[in-house]
Amino acid sequence: MLVDLKWPEAAKDGDPEDVPSWRTLRYRDRRAVVAAALEKAGVKFAFYSGGITAANDILPAVKKSIDAGLSPDAALRALTLSTAEIFGVADVLGSIEKGKIANLVVTDGDLFDKKTKVKMVLWTGGSLKCANRCGQASRRRAT
Repeated sequence: MLVDLKWPEAAKDGDPEDVPSWRTLRYRDRRAVVAAALEKAGVKFAFYSGGITAANDILPAVKKSIDAGLSPDAALRALTLSTAEIFGVADVLGSIEKGKIANLVVTDGDLFDKKTKVKMVLWTGGSLKCANRCGQASRRRAT
């Protein structure tokens, strides 16, 4: 099952006089609980970015599910191995194993914590050392 990370929210340019129904408000409030319910039921699921357009919004969206009861381990799995398994590519992607393709992200703390900074990204054939932000980073090809 695929879980959309684009959580429902009120329209930013909506009519301020338009009061949403109780059902709409409840749906917005409870949507992030879906992943935790799937984890508890033992259902394999993966996150997808849906309508999220900025990469910086993905981890905060996952954090909403964690705050709603999803374990951080299940959240990471939903971004990696479960996704690869659902799409039938787990033999080459999704986990750190010999012979698999991987991008490794090194952080200075919990991946889902807002204050955590990415220190380095490693991939086959290269690395990216992050200074203040990964946008201002030094690239290095592996030799």
